[in-house]
Amino acid sequence: MYIEIHTDSSIEGTQEFTERIRGLVEPSLRRFAPRITRLEVHLSDPSSGHGQPLVRCMIEARLSRLDPLAVSEDATRVQQAVSGAVDKMKRMLTEESDQSHDHSGHDRGERRGQRKSSS
Repeated sequence: MYIEIHTDSSIEGTQEFTERIRGLVEPSLRRFAPRITRLEVHLSDPSSGHGQPLVRCMIEARLSRLDPLAVSEDATRVQQAVSGAVDKMKRMLTEESDQSHDHSGHDRGERRGQRKSSS
């Protein structure tokens, strides 16, 4: 699963920081990896120095043959924002997966005559 980490100018995106964020995201979403072509994690401070510092984590999942899914979480600490966004993404991916299969276990695409490729 390819993961991109982006930060705004208020958050220093060092290699160590990027690896730490990847370490929070990748293990939690690993079970969805076969369906995710790319994850984009955006970290920013929407308060931009006005008032209490705030961290916003927005995660966008690019899924094979489906529209992207996006979630966000605001918190006072980076780890809280990332963990909250990851939890929301797990719920969204689980719901999407449940909706894409009918009760007989067939993919909805297959019911419409679209076969899943085996690659």
